Amino acid sequence: MKKAILLILAVLFLFGMALEVGAANILDNPGFEDGVLSPWTGSDWSVINTENHTGVWSATVDGNHQLKQDITPTFTGLITEVSFWMKQTEAQIAAYTFFYDNGTSDEHLINLNTGDWEFFDVTIELTAGLNLSAFDVYGYGSGDGTPDVTFFDDATIEVVPIPAAVWLLGSGLIGMFGLRRKFKK
Repeated sequence: MKKAILLILAVLFLFGMALEVGAANILDNPGFEDGVLSPWTGSDWSVINTENHTGVWSATVDGNHQLKQDITPTFTGLITEVSFWMKQTEAQIAAYTFFYDNGTSDEHLINLNTGDWEFFDVTIELTAGLNLSAFDVYGYGSGDGTPDVTFFDDATIEVVPIPAAVWLLGSGLIGMFGLRRKFKK
């Protein structure tokens, strides 16, 4: 009987491994390829098709304005990557913020050095043990009257879903304990 149960568990585990899926980006419209900002929100940001990192569209702003997307609160322990591409017409600073469902937030400054597209992987800045509920970026505005144009594209918040194998293994173990209990009576 034990061999049959172990064989069934092994088959379920292998079947679960076959169902496992890779990481998924939980942001909607992360590269603005819908040609609109929505569901991103922000004043003075627009979508253009002349300065893009990949695809056809990117978001742009002149000055210091927020571009934000609310997401379903997600445990930071399941997030494997938070990254984006940003470009400014001159070397300047920009900012991004993580918002958590407990009402706290973390804002971070970044330096854009080249005047060309730059990649930022900011995953390490997440606060462990909290649920991320929104993410934003800010362009830069010097206030001196000259254009301070920021471009933003290809944002990613990747989450690895719990593999089907874990669920199948868990249900198999529960079943084993149930059978063991039944035979002890």
